[in-house]
Amino acid sequence: MEYLETIITSKGKLFFDTKNRLRWEYKEPFEYLITINNGQFSISTDGETNNYDIESNQMFSKISELIISSVNGTIFTDTNFDVKAFEGENQYVIYLEPNIAELKEVLKKIKMQIAKKDFSVDKVTMYEMDDNYTEISFINKKFNESFSNDIFTAK
Repeated sequence: MEYLETIITSKGKLFFDTKNRLRWEYKEPFEYLITINNGQFSISTDGETNNYDIESNQMFSKISELIISSVNGTIFTDTNFDVKAFEGENQYVIYLEPNIAELKEVLKKIKMQIAKKDFSVDKVTMYEMDDNYTEISFINKKFNESFSNDIFTAK
């Protein structure tokens, strides 16, 4: 059986600070915003924002932990994953396989490619159980930039 495979490319920005606050916004092909700030996980789309208390919602707690630990590097010591690491010429490749039921339901594995030159993440590929995947490439990276605290508020 043949089928069409459509690849959707999204573009946006990711902001993160040392207080584990995060803003992840998509601008193309549609607008979508995720913020994590002060125990709140917010999703904004189509002009509507939904806020979730991270502590009272186990799924959003796990998603929040996964996103933050991926960005700040603590995912490598996260006991929710079995970790395998490999060294290439210009980067490290890390495979993370979930070992808890909640994550196994949605993720088969995560592949992270990390630049040797600055230890920043170049690419994250999340493989779902149905063999679909999401690949996120980080380009035009900037470090130690100043920005307003308001950026972590869903608007």
